[in-house]
Amino acid sequence: MSTKQSKYNLIDPSQMNESELEQLITTTTLTKQSYQEQEKAVYKRIRGKLWLWWFLPIFGWVIYTMVYSRRLEQETAQVQLVGVKTKIAECELQEVFIQRRQKTLSEEK
Repeated sequence: MSTKQSKYNLIDPSQMNESELEQLITTTTLTKQSYQEQEKAVYKRIRGKLWLWWFLPIFGWVIYTMVYSRRLEQETAQVQLVGVKTKIAECELQEVFIQRRQKTLSEEK
């Protein structure tokens, strides 16, 4: 399998055949799913035990939203979220490139 790397560390699908492209799509979707699970874990860590505030109906909701938004604005949370979200975006971009290459291969036949 040809794994020519492009500028943004994405695999170039222009030199691949259809079976390699299918395999590449499956690996890309699996990596995207793992990054999405990492994103969920980061959000879960940020929320922590804030769900306990929901036992107080209105007052708890206000406290929950204030503390949650403050935690999201912290630099450490932002760095982690941006890192995971850029990896997810790269995977989605790579999927689009691969699907376009598959479309052009099917049109050439």
